[in-house]
Amino acid sequence: MNGTTVWCVAVHEMRIHRRLVRTHVFIGVALLLCTCYFLVVTLNHMRPATHIPMLGVISPRYIVSLLSGSFLTLFCVGVLVLTFDQINRDQRNHVQEVIGSKPLRDIELFIGRLLGVILMMAIPMLLFLIGIVVYGIIAETVSLRFGEPVEIWSVLSFVFLDIVPNFAFFW
Repeated sequence: MNGTTVWCVAVHEMRIHRRLVRTHVFIGVALLLCTCYFLVVTLNHMRPATHIPMLGVISPRYIVSLLSGSFLTLFCVGVLVLTFDQINRDQRNHVQEVIGSKPLRDIELFIGRLLGVILMMAIPMLLFLIGIVVYGIIAETVSLRFGEPVEIWSVLSFVFLDIVPNFAFFW
C-alpha cells in the first residue's frame, strides 16, 4: 500500500467535501450546538447546589467526560451525512474513469476516503476542544468566575481513544 496514494485520495475527498454546502452547514450547526452545550454545563456549575445537588458535582474541569458522548454522536452523524451519496456523486463526476486509468488498489481508495472523511469531521471537533482548553487556561489566568481549565489527559484520551475509532466505525 502506497502512503502517498492514500494521502492523495484523502486530500481529494476532503476537497470534494469542502465544496459541498451541506458540509459547511453541518459543521456550523454542530459547532453552535457544541458551544451551547458547553455554555449550559459551565453555567450550571456557577449555580448554587442547594436546590439541585447534582449541579455541585458537574465541574468544568472534567467537562470532557460529560460532553464527549454528545459531541461524538453529533459529529458521527456528520460522517454519515457526508458519505451517504458518495457513490452517486462519483458517478455524476465520472470519478470511476479516472480511478480506472490510475494504478490504484481498492484498499488504497477505501483507506484514503475513510481518512478524508475522518479528517473533515475531526478537524472542527479538535479545534473546538482546543478552544475549550485555551478558554479554561485564560479563565484561570484572569480569575474569571465562568470556566476553569479542562483536564488535558481527558481531552487527549478522548481524541485518541474515542474520535478516530468511532468515526471509522460510522463511515
